[in-house]
Amino acid sequence: MEDASNVDLSHFRRWYSQSGTPVVTVKDDYNPETEQYTLTISQRTPATPDQAEKQPLHIPFAIELYDNEGKVIPLQKGGHP
Repeated sequence: MEDASNVDLSHFRRWYSQSGTPVVTVKDDYNPETEQYTLTISQRTPATPDQAEKQPLHIPFAIELYDNEGKVIPLQKGGHP
């Protein structure tokens, strides 16, 4: 697939070399005083008989927020544009 698309997919290889399925947790918080919305995404892959320790897996997310008028709100990652 990489050869046909000329896209580097190496960050997905761990999905095939590491056993188990990650548990993804999503938490959100909105502070009305500062008008700040925080979205925290974490993952944990439980140990399996063949692998006690797990490395994080690449999981892409696409996120957009909208205001009351349906307009896209510009996002910042970790407090930075």
